[in-house]
Amino acid sequence: MKTLLLKLAKLKRLSSLLLLFVLVGSCKKAINLNHNWEGYVFEKHTGAPVIGATVKIKASKVSSGVFNSSLQPIATVTTNSNGYYSFEYERQTFTEVVAEVSKSNYFSYTEELDVDAITSNKNFSHNITITPRAWITLEINHQGNGVDQFALNYRNLSIYRDCADCCKNDNLNFNGNNVNYEFTCTSEANLYHRYRTIVTLNGQQTEHIDSVFVAIGDTTLIDIVY
Repeated sequence: MKTLLLKLAKLKRLSSLLLLFVLVGSCKKAINLNHNWEGYVFEKHTGAPVIGATVKIKASKVSSGVFNSSLQPIATVTTNSNGYYSFEYERQTFTEVVAEVSKSNYFSYTEELDVDAITSNKNFSHNITITPRAWITLEINHQGNGVDQFALNYRNLSIYRDCADCCKNDNLNFNGNNVNYEFTCTSEANLYHRYRTIVTLNGQQTEHIDSVFVAIGDTTLIDIVY
């Protein structure tokens, strides 16, 4: 009888331990598989925060052992009044990650990021700098009397981006009378744009180097009358 009571006591203690184990396991917090991503977007020339910029993060990844080479969106967020953006993303195996930033009056920006840093860091931070955009209109006019031998050479000295409508640094040559030229091109903004003119009159050359401030979103006029 005593042996039976001892066995029952042991079973009771074992049941209590099992119940305690189940209760402790049920109270354990779920593992957070999300990572935190944050950063700031700044303007290239002034370093000021860019408010209201759209930040898109895209990635190609391995899902359930299958590699997908196409870039899929992870997040699309907008910078706040401090140029700050943040989001959470699910921990995955990425093979390529790209950041795209856009805003009106700025050049669109795309950057390929370090996959290892994004995957391994629980908290990933990345700041981005984008370039402000503006336009320059060049007007050149000469109404001669048909006697003086005028010629003008114009050249942009400040060259920025390789885009189809960006201002180039080609030499523009104008000869004779009745010159009426106008052309608009795209420029970086919030800086001084430098240009050079060489005027030739009766074989004598006069060279000038000048600059004009180009504000973001504006069209700045360079008006040359000779």
